[in-house]
Amino acid sequence: MKRFLISIYKKTIGKINNKRIKNKDITIISNNCWGGIFYRNNNLEYLSPTLGLFFMAEDYIKFIYNLKEYIHSELSFISLEDSKHKEYLKKLNYKSPIGKINDIEIMFLHYENEQEALEKWERRKKRINWNKIIYKFSDQNMCTYEQLKKFEEFNAKNKICFTTRKYEGIDTIQLKKFEKCECVGDDIKTYKKYFNMYKFINNLDI
Repeated sequence: MKRFLISIYKKTIGKINNKRIKNKDITIISNNCWGGIFYRNNNLEYLSPTLGLFFMAEDYIKFIYNLKEYIHSELSFISLEDSKHKEYLKKLNYKSPIGKINDIEIMFLHYENEQEALEKWERRKKRINWNKIIYKFSDQNMCTYEQLKKFEEFNAKNKICFTTRKYEGIDTIQLKKFEKCECVGDDIKTYKKYFNMYKFINNLDI
């Protein structure tokens, strides 16, 4: 039922939203499900493997700093007990596949099994548009000031970072709705109140 409703949304509201986007061939490298939701809500082709999943903040920073190396390395899977983040994941009652590429882990939150996760990761990573990448980060999943600073220092033309509050010396977009929370939420509708993603995409520094 959920997939059916998503399909209907993409064919109706998604098609309307799609007309607002000039740069439709974008790759969003997101630290969580946000990128996938944006693709879906705007009826865009999935040009990124980082959909329906999340990274711990420290692993996401490693991932983007050596993106091509990780993308071209083998994805395998580990058990919850073998995860370096197992204590955190247990608190979330996490039960989905856990991928591993070299020294980083990827939580395939919205995947039924390892086979599905692997197939979609391999298929979608081949679609990456290396000339139009948007890097999206937020203060979720044990994010620290140091990691936010590393993202600030990351040499990329097009990047956005959402946080619950402002940080000195770091350019982030504060989502005031979450200012009393530990981290920002995933409700993409809330983001629209503070940031015009369509304007950002249509004016990419390419």
